Amino acid sequence: MRHRLHHRYTDTESDPYSAANGLFFSHVGWIFYKTKYPKLPLVQKEDLCGDPVVVFQHRWFLELAFLTCVALPTAIGHFWLGGAWEGFLYGGIIPRVMIWHCT
Repeated sequence: MRHRLHHRYTDTESDPYSAANGLFFSHVGWIFYKTKYPKLPLVQKEDLCGDPVVVFQHRWFLELAFLTCVALPTAIGHFWLGGAWEGFLYGGIIPRVMIWHCT
């Protein structure tokens, strides 16, 4: 929903990823700050709340993120490639950092 808030209020003080807060903040800083968004209730979200896939992902986000970004690459590295650390680093950590920086 923050993404919809961003598109509705781009480059205003209600924009959660506003470039007015600086390059670091708009690039990755917003990930580390838990900010209150007073206009968030104004964003249309009925379609998201009615989609069972979105509801499932929202409910289990941390567990799914850990499984797909840490546990699964480490297990694949261990069982298929013979190195858990390689799977953890090259399949888990490095791609996440690259994706964050590319977005």
